[in-house]
Amino acid sequence: MRQLNLKALTAEAFGYSPLQRFQQPEPLGPKDPPARANPPGPEPTNAGRGLLGLPAFCKISIQGVHTTSGGYEGIELIDPIVTVQQPQNVISTPITGRRGSVKEYINQGDYAVSIRGILASDPFSETRFEYPLPQVQVLRDLVGAGVALPVAGWLLDVYGIKNLVVTNATYESLPGFVNLQAYELQCLSDEPIELTL
Repeated sequence: MRQLNLKALTAEAFGYSPLQRFQQPEPLGPKDPPARANPPGPEPTNAGRGLLGLPAFCKISIQGVHTTSGGYEGIELIDPIVTVQQPQNVISTPITGRRGSVKEYINQGDYAVSIRGILASDPFSETRFEYPLPQVQVLRDLVGAGVALPVAGWLLDVYGIKNLVVTNATYESLPGFVNLQAYELQCLSDEPIELTL
C-alpha cells in the first residue's frame, strides 16, 4: 500500500500546483535507484522558505488548554500550508492643497496567520477508509475553546509567535474522499499582557 502524500493533497485542495499524491516507495534492492525522501516541492524544514506573506509547508503543534469549562487535548497538524502576514497600523491624513497624504505610523499590527491543511485517517490502520472524526473533534474543540492557543512550528518560531487566537475556521469537504477533511484556520497572534503594579 502506498502512503498518502498530504503535502500534494493539501496543495491541490487549496489551489496550488499539484504535486505527487503518493510518496515514492523505498528501494527494493541495491540495484534500484535511491528513492526520493520527499516529492518535489517546498521542504517543511527549510527555514529559508516561507518569507513574510508567502505560503510554506510547516508542521504545527497546538498544545492542549485548560479553561473554566474544561480541558482540551492538543493536536499536531501535519504539513499544512501556513502563511504569515503582518499589517502596519498607519493613519493617512489628506492635506488640502497637497498631493498625497501624510502618513502617521502607529505600530505593527498582530501577525495574521492562515493555516490550511488536511486531516487524514491513518493509512495503515483498519479505519483508513473512515472519516477522521477523532481528529476533527479535537480540532473543533480547540477552535471553540475561546482562548489563545499555545502553538509551535518552525515558521511561527521565526516570527516569535507563541499563541494564536482563531478568528475563523472553515471545514471543506474533498469530493471523492471520505477519509480526509480539509480545514482552514484564520488566526491572529496574541501576546500575553503583563500588568505592573
